[in-house]
This record gives sequence, C-alpha cells and structure tokens, in this order.
Amino acid sequence: MNNEKISSSGKRVKLLKFVGSFFGVGFIPIAPGTFATILAVCIYLLFPDIYKAQISLILVFLFFFISIPIIKELEKYDRIDPAYFVLDEMIGIWFVFTNPFFQREFLWILIVFLLFRLLDIFKPFPLNLLNSKRGAFFVLFDDIIAGLIVSVIYQIFYMIYNFSGLLNLLIKS
Repeated sequence: MNNEKISSSGKRVKLLKFVGSFFGVGFIPIAPGTFATILAVCIYLLFPDIYKAQISLILVFLFFFISIPIIKELEKYDRIDPAYFVLDEMIGIWFVFTNPFFQREFLWILIVFLLFRLLDIFKPFPLNLLNSKRGAFFVLFDDIIAGLIVSVIYQIFYMIYNFSGLLNLLIKS
C-alpha cells in the first residue's frame, strides 16, 4: 500500500512537471524560457486579429490560476522556481499582448520579445526583488511585471514612432 502511494505521488509530480514545463518545452536543455516565450508568441499569432487582446487576457488568467497550485505542489519536491517551469514566461509575454493597441507586426513582436527576454533574464529592479521572494505568486508575478514594463515601453516607442511619422508627413506638406 505504501509503495502505491509513492508510485501515485511520483506519477502526480511527473504530470505536474509535464504541465508546468508546457508539455516538455521547459526541459529543453538550453534557454527553456526563451523557447517557451517563442511558443507563446506563435500561439498568439494564431489568434484572430479582432480578438487577440481578449484571448491573451483569458490565457493570462487561465494559466495564472492553473500555475499557482502546480507551483505550490512542485515546491514540495523541487527547488523554488525551477528552470523547467515555463508557464510564467508564457503568462508574461501574453500580458504584453493584452494591450488592445498592440500592433501585430514582425518588428513590434520582435522588439517586445527581446525586451521581455532581457528583463526576464537579467531581472533589473524591481523584478529582482520579486524574484527573490518565495511562493507561487512571486514565481509568476515577476514575469507579469516584466510584461507590464514591456507593454509600457512598447506603447511609448509606438507613440514616438507614430509621432515621428506624423511629423514627417507635416514637414513634407
């Protein structure tokens, strides 16, 4: 009976790791977070343009609420915020895409992807403070805040880009 509990517990942990790694993506030996972010961008590109922000928001909430119990359970068996757990990266980049004004163009997607990965890898202030906290919420929250920061930076860049285009148009006329 005791062996059955251990076997059942082991299977449960394997399943949680499998889901938390987004079906194995997190077990890619080099840059699993980057691969998960690329996959999240690819999934985003499948959304119909008219519903892209709404679907992104639904996925942020869905993955957030799925991730909390998975992280809590995995923390019993593994280190805090294991590298194979990549749902947080997916939530973070999808958070950027909840911006209803986000332009789904290659250049902007590349810019937000690179900004998000840089913030996630180097964890500047305040992300470093959030990342040092224990608990399932903080495993996710640093990536959500990174997504928020990237979204604000994107919006500023996009407004400058549009303003400069408007200036060029005014100067030429």
